[in-house]
Amino acid sequence: MDDPQWTRRDPGVTSRDAPGPAAGGGGPLVRLPGVLAGRFEVEDELPVQGAESDLLLVREGATRYVVKIYRRGYRADPAVWEQVPRLRSPHIVRVLETGHADGRDYEIMEYLPEGSLRSLARARQVDPTAVVGQLAEGLKVLHDAGIVHRDLKPENVLVRGADLVITDFGLSRVLEQSVVFASSSRTLAYAAPESLSGQVSPARDWWSLGMIAREVVTGKAPFDGMSETVVVDHLATRPIDNGDIQDPHLRLLCRGLLTRDPRRRWGHTEVAAWLRGGTPEVHDEQPPPVRRPAETPAPVPPQTRVAPPLPGRQEAEEAYRAEGRLALWEQKERARKAGAGRARLRAALWTLPILALWVGGSFVLEMLFGGEPDRVQAAGSVQKMPVPLGLLVTASVAAWAVSLVVELVLASQQGGDYLADGPWATAARISRLTGGGLSKTSRAMSATAQRTGARGCGLALLAATIPLLLALLLLSLLSALAWMLWMLALTAGALAHIGNGGIRMHRWRQANSSRRAEVIED
Repeated sequence: MDDPQWTRRDPGVTSRDAPGPAAGGGGPLVRLPGVLAGRFEVEDELPVQGAESDLLLVREGATRYVVKIYRRGYRADPAVWEQVPRLRSPHIVRVLETGHADGRDYEIMEYLPEGSLRSLARARQVDPTAVVGQLAEGLKVLHDAGIVHRDLKPENVLVRGADLVITDFGLSRVLEQSVVFASSSRTLAYAAPESLSGQVSPARDWWSLGMIAREVVTGKAPFDGMSETVVVDHLATRPIDNGDIQDPHLRLLCRGLLTRDPRRRWGHTEVAAWLRGGTPEVHDEQPPPVRRPAETPAPVPPQTRVAPPLPGRQEAEEAYRAEGRLALWEQKERARKAGAGRARLRAALWTLPILALWVGGSFVLEMLFGGEPDRVQAAGSVQKMPVPLGLLVTASVAAWAVSLVVELVLASQQGGDYLADGPWATAARISRLTGGGLSKTSRAMSATAQRTGARGCGLALLAATIPLLLALLLLSLLSALAWMLWMLALTAGALAHIGNGGIRMHRWRQANSSRRAEVIED
């Protein structure tokens, strides 16, 4: 295992952690917290960002480091931060510093540019026994410190020379007892069955190691091509079939680590015995038969009857399945709520045209009907009256503020769903209907011109001018009340926006309830 050639890596293999140009050709979009900006020079963003953090490649003198900056709303477990920098193991990433600045947690850790286990597994350039041995040692150090990783997967295992290194402790928790219940955040393909109900124990990490070992042996990613609902159903109700692993010793390892009952799942003691060539006992439920290409299943005699499952076990599986589906819905809800910040920003931006409309209309009203406060002026056939511009602008801002509050409330409640149901969806539909109506009118006028000649066009033009003249006459008559009418329009617009917001919220709640029923009851 100490042989540096155990991975059999080609020198030219490209690292997944190698820095690359930032999107758009510019510099990094993420900035260092102020306390770090003076110490480090940012080279680039690493293209391995997760849901809870961003990674920056930085330099201090001739040495490179990785700075992990947690996004707003995510906080690292303080107990994990206290323990991880003290851990001394070649199979755990070296965390050099942790802290909080500018409203965000951050970590400074060593930079490992040689890639991850994911790239090595895809190239089939790893020894499964060596992978299991090194990761088992790393997990033992973590578990001895009371830390459960909770998100062990090939992307979170980096390469340092001949060593595999466990990294990314963003979801890790320090346990005060052997089993607790916490958030069900996890990578589903490598998650243990009990994680569907939020149960946290060291056994979760040993299941993840079993899924990694199985992937390295078979070259197949877990549950490849399956939807989340199918994966949850599989984890909640069925054991993992290891019949496609031809090597009996490796098949025994995967059976032991992928035992669904966490109390009977292999841990470090059994894995260490297996590494020494032993065959620890496996407590699994009816292990599936080994599939061999040459074998054909024996026909079942017609009189053979399969006994139905025991009622108690069936009820337990149904309850387990329900817990899994509920956990899946909670995961989707967290993703939706995480988009609330972006939704509120877009809500504010999308109401700016409303502000421009109301304020612009007030200025136009002042230009048309404004005048000296002590006398009435005439401008053609339209009278000019004193218009309280300050009052109109104040009312315009107030009407816009009502629309802004309505949209912010919708964005806060709907989160990521709000982005697909912006305030201009109705306007877009009206625009399409209006555009279609104008198009039909244009085609009708063109057809009339072709049938009747220029005289028909002149009559049509005259018919269109008469309503305009009537509107100007009405405008002249109502000029003295123009500012009052505008105030009524502002009030009506604000009330209409409140009503429209209530309708949109009601429709969204109905749609969200339907989606919840589909996920939980499917």
